[in-house]
Amino acid sequence: MKSKNILLFLFLGLGLQSRAQAVYVEVFGKGLVNSINYEYSLNNTVQGFNVQFGIGFAPTSLITIPASINYVFGRKKHHFELGGGVTYINGFLWVDDDGFGPDFGIHSNILYRFEKPKGKFFFKIGATPFISRNLNVGPWFGAGLGYKFKSKKES
Repeated sequence: MKSKNILLFLFLGLGLQSRAQAVYVEVFGKGLVNSINYEYSLNNTVQGFNVQFGIGFAPTSLITIPASINYVFGRKKHHFELGGGVTYINGFLWVDDDGFGPDFGIHSNILYRFEKPKGKFFFKIGATPFISRNLNVGPWFGAGLGYKFKSKKES
C-alpha cells in the first residue's frame, strides 16, 4: 500500500510543477509500430532531463506501453536526445500465432531533435535499439512529431 501512495505523490508532484510538457506521435521507435507519448521536462528549457511515457498500438491487436528517461543537449534549435527505458508488449502483430506477450523490452534512444528554443513544435528522428525476450528486434529506428506546452517560467 505504501508504494501506491508514493507513486501517487510523485505523479501529483510532477503535475503541480510549472515545467515544460509535450505530446508527440512517434512512428516505429520505442512503441514498436505507432505510439502517442507524453513528455515531462525536469527543467524549464529544452535541454536537460525529461521523462516520457505513452501507449503504442498496431492496426491489429498489439498494445505497447513505452516509458523512458532521457537527457537532451545541444545548441539553439539542434539537439541530441540520449536515454533509455522499458516497453510493455502484449498482443500480436499480424496473425494470432505471432503473439508477443505479455513481455517487457528494453530500449535506448539515440535521437536528433529539432526544436527552436521558443518554438511549440518539434521533430525527432534516430535509432531506438530494442531487445526483449519474445521479440528480438535489435537495431530499430523511429521518428516523432510533437507539440510543446510552455511552462509558466518560459512564457
